[in-house]
Amino acid sequence: FGRFDDALVRTELRHELGDDRADVVEPIPLGFFEIARRVMLIPTARRVLAAWAVIGLAMIPLTTYMFFFLDFRWDLGAGERSAFYTYVAVVQVIALASLATPAQRRHGSDPAGLLRWAAWLLGSSMCSLIVGVMSPVFPVMVAFTGLAFALLACVAPLASVAGMAVVPPRMRPHLAALSGIAYSAVGGLGGILLLGGLDRRFGSAGAIAAIAGPGILCAVIVARAGRSVGDDLERLVDDTVDEEEL
Repeated sequence: FGRFDDALVRTELRHELGDDRADVVEPIPLGFFEIARRVMLIPTARRVLAAWAVIGLAMIPLTTYMFFFLDFRWDLGAGERSAFYTYVAVVQVIALASLATPAQRRHGSDPAGLLRWAAWLLGSSMCSLIVGVMSPVFPVMVAFTGLAFALLACVAPLASVAGMAVVPPRMRPHLAALSGIAYSAVGGLGGILLLGGLDRRFGSAGAIAAIAGPGILCAVIVARAGRSVGDDLERLVDDTVDEEEL
């Protein structure tokens, strides 16, 4: 993991020091929980994990509740609801394909900009979701709900790339594992509990719209993470240089 970017730094340093030998000292192996503790000390990584929790909060229970919403609010049958989710998948693919090249360029020139994009997309997704589920016009609901899912799908890769960039390469699998925990356990279970209580009081539309509150709050957190990316990247490079010099 991170073999190429890590090797570039080490090779350049060895060249500057006049030592071009290729031997590499293996780091002391650490357990999962120790590595997880170190990952959680990185400010950007903590905020990225918060984003994953909100994505899980939105995607896991929201998918189920949308089926009930489409049934009760718009009287759509099983085939029509499945067609709606086919439409959602198509617009998500289009959004991801449109974002790929600009995001790649932005990552090379301004890694912090990826998190600012992620924050803007997350906030816009939550606002679109509110408009969609509260609209009394079916085409408006379809358009804004599809937009919400498309924008939300773009948040995950942006947050992942920015988060992985500030974590030592050998710890990146552990950040991926923690992201899965945040997505499924924290976000998924939290979303089920949140929507389960709100659904009985405000109905499926009100419960879905309630996701926007934590989503917008998380967008603010992710935007603030953009301020720490530069410092975390510098710290990562400095640690790599120190380790290689030793």
